[in-house]
Amino acid sequence: SLEDVLTGAGTAVSLLWRAHCRVCLACAGLSAGEVEELAWLLRAFPLQDDEWPHFPAERMVYLAGRVDLTQMAAALAMLDSAAVVCRQDSLEFRAEGLPLRLETSLGEVVLLGPGNDSYSGAPLLLLDLGGNDSLTLAPRGPLSVGLVLDRGGDDCWLSGDSLYAGF
Repeated sequence: SLEDVLTGAGTAVSLLWRAHCRVCLACAGLSAGEVEELAWLLRAFPLQDDEWPHFPAERMVYLAGRVDLTQMAAALAMLDSAAVVCRQDSLEFRAEGLPLRLETSLGEVVLLGPGNDSYSGAPLLLLDLGGNDSLTLAPRGPLSVGLVLDRGGDDCWLSGDSLYAGF
């Protein structure tokens, strides 16, 4: 199990599940189609531009205004707590059997070892213990929470239009 390899990982996954539930509550005022639309608008927003004459910014603001920010803040706090659990220097892990990929009902949990690894997927939680890694992160669902923690190395991350919290 994940706990056999990394003590405390179960706590992190539990916090990610709770964060996911809070994100769902935060978006309860939106239909499924509106959630998809808002997720697309957030990914497509042209941050590099000073003006957005052809971007539906008013629609994005309208949809975002219907999100419960108290619930979203609670989700962010849980996401941060999961990151704290996984960043602890006192975490004990065994390198045997790494990399480790576990499928859960919430998504994939991945533990990469201290060597050079490659990964492609849409993880719920990815903890990289070091090495020069290559990560290709695919999009998760619009209400999904994903956390990537990198404890060292010279990595190459590709995420396209995916939204992940990375530490």
